[in-house]
Amino acid sequence: VGEARLGNMVVARALLEQSVASAREHGDQWGLTFALGQLGVIAYHDADLTAARRFREEAAAAARTLGDRHTLGIALAGLALVARAQGNYDESEQLFHETLLVSSELKDQWVMPRALGGLAGAAVLAARNAVSGLAVAPHMKGRLPVRLLAAQLTIDESTAMAAAQDDEQH
Repeated sequence: VGEARLGNMVVARALLEQSVASAREHGDQWGLTFALGQLGVIAYHDADLTAARRFREEAAAAARTLGDRHTLGIALAGLALVARAQGNYDESEQLFHETLLVSSELKDQWVMPRALGGLAGAAVLAARNAVSGLAVAPHMKGRLPVRLLAAQLTIDESTAMAAAQDDEQH
């Protein structure tokens, strides 16, 4: 994990993969949860959202098995970010709500602000997409439901392209 902070993601990933293997071999659920969560962070950073989702889902499942609500909150917040990046806004919102419930139950001052920020981001995206969809829909052909769906797909594709171009510039 320290390797990832220094920018050596290749070494960090390899060490975390070894950690996952060791945790599985020794039945160390907490170590497994931690390593999977960190692999999810690296995959998200590398824009490998499929791997990030897989790691985060497994980390959340392991945290549930442990009964570790704090670690579950962290895993759910990470999974919610992945869902949002994949354009699954409803799922992201639901996961942030679950994160907020867990963090509120624990009075977790570290996870709660992240859940609230995620919910706020989901609300902004929903409002932006609704307004943009209404603005673009009249320019589409077909019946209203088809136009609204086409407008939404256009907005999501435009957002993805803008995000990709922004990433390449930095």
